[in-house]
Amino acid sequence: MIKLIKPSIEDYWYQEKLESDPKTMSYNAGWDVSYYGYHYDTGCIDFPKERWKETLERREKDNIYFFYIYDSDIDAYVGYCHYKNRDRCDIGILIEYKYKGKGYGKKGLILLCKEAFNNGIDKLYDSIEYSRENAIKLFKSIGFKEEKEEIYKRFGKEEKGALLSLTKEDFINNQLDNIKTPENILSFMDNIRYGYVDSNEEIHYNTLKSFRKKYKTLSIKNILKYKVGTCIEQVYLMKYLLDKLNIKNKMYCTRIYEPDSFNDLDAEEHMHCFILYYMNNKVYHIEHPNPDKIGIYEYDSEEEALKRINDYYVNMSKGVSRPVTEFFEVKEGLSFKEFNNYINSLDRMNKEELESLIKELDIPKEEFYVLSSGNLVLRGLFKDAGDLDICISEKGLELLKKKFNLRKKKNDFYQVNDKVECMVEDLSKRKYDDLGDYNGQSLEEYYDYLITSKREKDKIRLEIVEKELNK
Repeated sequence: MIKLIKPSIEDYWYQEKLESDPKTMSYNAGWDVSYYGYHYDTGCIDFPKERWKETLERREKDNIYFFYIYDSDIDAYVGYCHYKNRDRCDIGILIEYKYKGKGYGKKGLILLCKEAFNNGIDKLYDSIEYSRENAIKLFKSIGFKEEKEEIYKRFGKEEKGALLSLTKEDFINNQLDNIKTPENILSFMDNIRYGYVDSNEEIHYNTLKSFRKKYKTLSIKNILKYKVGTCIEQVYLMKYLLDKLNIKNKMYCTRIYEPDSFNDLDAEEHMHCFILYYMNNKVYHIEHPNPDKIGIYEYDSEEEALKRINDYYVNMSKGVSRPVTEFFEVKEGLSFKEFNNYINSLDRMNKEELESLIKELDIPKEEFYVLSSGNLVLRGLFKDAGDLDICISEKGLELLKKKFNLRKKKNDFYQVNDKVECMVEDLSKRKYDDLGDYNGQSLEEYYDYLITSKREKDKIRLEIVEKELNK
């Protein structure tokens, strides 16, 4: 894997090594310059240790961003590159002679351009002699264009060259046009920074502050325009790019379950979207939005992939269970709550699934009864429910605590798992009906709640309950 590393002063030995090698520095020979340590005949530059500290300080003062190009597969530096964040941002790249012709130049140059553009640079420049045909070809291959012809003097003779430039837009478009593989997609995603654009078109980088209040989902066009996205947008963009390559893929969401009615705008969000793709009878997870897991991971089956990925996030959530739901689109302009409700709509349960869930709880019938929409589903009055809400006795709560890792919520409910929530009450003071293997909230009690509710979805439930009560 190739990456850029900002060297410490102790690592400046590699720059000294590179600039003292005549084969590596031959392109630099013959210029009429007078800076310290320059060798006219070889192009080498003296860089003794006593000048390292001064050089580092000058780079920091003059906004010169200097990196080594590192290949982790061979555990070695293969060259260096830099850019200057000034009125005109000039860049440069140098590959060690023994590593030339191995693709390091293009990979390093792409990484350098990404680094500069992600640091707010709008346009990059470099001057190259026409005689260095491979260098000009390299720069043009990633989108650089000739701005004007220039004339230099080398070895006492006139030599022509070009001022090349690259805008951020041209760089992005060039990369899009050259995506051929999932690996290309992962590389391209480095152009997309983590963050979100709010309803006022203000960009928030590397933060989820005020996310629940301000977040709106982006279209593919606007993801590319703003070059920013949360896991939702980044997964949506990767799906778009995989689709262009005709590679089968699926989008998934793992989260700590929140009901549609959840409305705590200051709460921390616990959701992560990810994408799988399918090639050569294998399943692959391509991850970019999580900075700790960037890469492509191979699995033998979809089941293995989903389990291992979700286990990672369950562990991050300190053992709180998380449902995994496949989703199919990202509509533009959704708030976080609206997107969460969309995910919930894909993960609903019918009567048989609710009854199976009740059996898993393994609580005596007399210690609980089923509330709200789940109650309607079990009575055959409603098609499905997103979760199972129950009212439970103190004894029933203690039984649940022995089997599940309960989490107390702000609304006095306990989160039992990703599908079940419970509230604790003295059941002798509540109204419920015997529904066979379980008890259900009385329709009269539920009706009293529904007539006070302002939620849009409760209007539909109210009509159903009223109709049943009037039979």
